[in-house]
Amino acid sequence: MANNIVLIVDDEPIARQTLEALLTPEDYELVFASSGPEALEKAARILPDVILLDVMMPGMDGYETCRRLRANPATSSVPVIMITALNDRKSLITGIESGADDFITKPIDNAELRARMRTITTLNRYRLMLAEQSRFEWMLERSQDGYVLISKTGEIKYANASARSYLSLPQESPLPAGMSFLALTRKQYSLEPADLWITWPEPAPEGTTRYMLRPETESEHIFYLRADCHKLTAGKKTEYLIHLRDLTTQLTSERDMSVFHYFISHKLNTPLNHLIGSLQLLADNPDSMTRDEIADFWGMALSGAKALEANIKDIFEYVSASDSAWSRDAVLPAQALRHVVDAVSAMLELGNVNFIITKTAENTNLMMNRRAMEIIIGKLLENSKKFHPNHDPNIIITADVMPGGLFRLRVLDEGANISPDQLARLWTPYYQAGKSHYGETQGMGLGLATVGSIVWAVRGTCSIGNRTDGPGVVVEIYLPLKAGLE
Repeated sequence: MANNIVLIVDDEPIARQTLEALLTPEDYELVFASSGPEALEKAARILPDVILLDVMMPGMDGYETCRRLRANPATSSVPVIMITALNDRKSLITGIESGADDFITKPIDNAELRARMRTITTLNRYRLMLAEQSRFEWMLERSQDGYVLISKTGEIKYANASARSYLSLPQESPLPAGMSFLALTRKQYSLEPADLWITWPEPAPEGTTRYMLRPETESEHIFYLRADCHKLTAGKKTEYLIHLRDLTTQLTSERDMSVFHYFISHKLNTPLNHLIGSLQLLADNPDSMTRDEIADFWGMALSGAKALEANIKDIFEYVSASDSAWSRDAVLPAQALRHVVDAVSAMLELGNVNFIITKTAENTNLMMNRRAMEIIIGKLLENSKKFHPNHDPNIIITADVMPGGLFRLRVLDEGANISPDQLARLWTPYYQAGKSHYGETQGMGLGLATVGSIVWAVRGTCSIGNRTDGPGVVVEIYLPLKAGLE
């Protein structure tokens, strides 16, 4: 901690030297002024921790100097100890009225001076700390982000106004004693990705993000919070400051854009290729084709154009109502999964995709529509193809119902294994781990982020890990069943 700065104001050189001799052993940083105007200039410039001010000075005396110090907002709160040879009641009242904090009479007693200096500098330090704390709390209370202070055991010690709103806590009432932040959030939010919350409240690994997600309901849209945790250590005391930031608009925009990219690449290319290919053949061979061949190519071009038109309409329909893909009212019979897998596999030109579904799972219904499942399967199979050395992996997809009543979808491929630090980041939007083992530059980094956003929106969970029986990864998705329709 820096030494306390003491401004000594006295017109007598001997008096300044005496005070210097008395205070130097106390390790203060001493600054001197020989007049009231000089004291005002130096006090405003250096903002000392305490001012020792002689009363009897020519021109501007100590009383007037003190009044001007108090009138200046920059120096109004600096403690002032007046040094006076006057010990009458009127002089003390005048000093108090001018704004003095304390008095020392001449001749100065060494022990008294040091004791008063220690007391007033200590009090001033606490005052400054309280002022800083008040300013900090003032800013927190007006912040749109949520801030929560928890103890080492996870008990909520403080929550600003935004955090109380996010956690459904009353704004004015005191916080209930012993309330656990983690227990409270689990009642209201899905904590994703689940693997990153295992080590809570320790900060998440660098480059990873913890989310608190409130799924969509009949009356509310899906709601995302980013939860960053900062460890605060002071001596043996450890606390954690949690920063909650609303990412709903950002993540839903990224999700919608990712889905748009998906449709652009996979729903438009096929009919566009048919259209352009047919027209190119007609343009290159106008004189060598029979009327029947020309009719066939024109038919292929027209078919491609109509398919392209239909897909463009589907895309704009999706962009204008993208939430319908995972709305509360959406229903997907699990028996339709085989058709989804077959259609996506054909679109991606994957010939080695084996889909296995149990009888129990086949007779259930999921809380999403076919479009949402197409996106999930499409993103996962696209990644499997991208990271396989020959881009032709053997993929196994299984579907079953777990004892707890959740529908489990597992996708196993035989591509590249992924390092542990990358596994933790794969659900983060726009995360790119650089080049794969096979030299391919990865795409936009939105595949798994889009899968996660859809799964989390219907109160599901998802995870990814390396296979233990060979190269490749396994993605597990757990989805709630549509109640009352099985």
